[in-house]
Amino acid sequence: MTADWDNMMKQPAIERVGLLYQTKREAPADLAAVIERYLSERKVAAFRAPLGEEEELLGHAPDVLVTLGGDGSMLRAARYGAPAAIPIVGINFGRLGFLTECSPANWQPTLDRILAGQFRHERRAMLSVRLEVDGTRGHEFLAVNDVALTRGDQPRAIRVQLAVAEAALGEIVADGIVCATATGSTGYSLSNGGPILPPEYRGFVVTAVAPHLSWFRPLLLGATDEVQLRASGTGGVILTVDGQVDVPMQPDQHVHVCVAGPIVTFARTRAPQQFYASLPTRLQTRS
Repeated sequence: MTADWDNMMKQPAIERVGLLYQTKREAPADLAAVIERYLSERKVAAFRAPLGEEEELLGHAPDVLVTLGGDGSMLRAARYGAPAAIPIVGINFGRLGFLTECSPANWQPTLDRILAGQFRHERRAMLSVRLEVDGTRGHEFLAVNDVALTRGDQPRAIRVQLAVAEAALGEIVADGIVCATATGSTGYSLSNGGPILPPEYRGFVVTAVAPHLSWFRPLLLGATDEVQLRASGTGGVILTVDGQVDVPMQPDQHVHVCVAGPIVTFARTRAPQQFYASLPTRLQTRS
């Protein structure tokens, strides 16, 4: 890296680190223990916990949160860490690693740069997802990647009434509708013809899953836009947040989607253009 790049990345030195590890395999937990010892030897306070104990880990007020897992682990950590504005860095034990920063083989040089404050804050938008029934606010969720309305168990299309800023755009007949952030634009949305958005783009994109004789095309929205969705389907309709939280929808429920107040901050030791440089490899791995 150039000297100018290094100067641009100067951050306060890290004194407290949270380690959040996946439990599907032993390797992430084993490496978390190794890193904890490594940090303790350098007089850095370290706290580790398995996925599912995010709140307890964040109670230690870490300066940075290190996840050991795949992109799914980072998504889960981000939904907890974003409201507290804690930077997140991922060590990839998954397949794609779109969000992670390094592999288990090179965690030490990456972490050394993080500890020395040699990293930049990559700030990414999240989505606020709110359910309403007859104008009454219901459950609310934060989404880092995307929120999807899809058909239930029956192989039948759903019908979705779509509005933007209360302007009705009509009915879409499809297998589902996906609202994706820039982070999620390389996931479910991309699989259905959506565009790849710059990582720090503050708006979001709406795409249809297998639209049936529909006029609809991917819709790119801004940071202040709000989408209203009302779906019906004979096999039921499921609301899914980040591919991790499923909520069966009731016929009279509306879904409101907009850019959230909190943002996700990823700690990056690589230059911004590395996102584009790595796209071909990552997309080929995915296919």
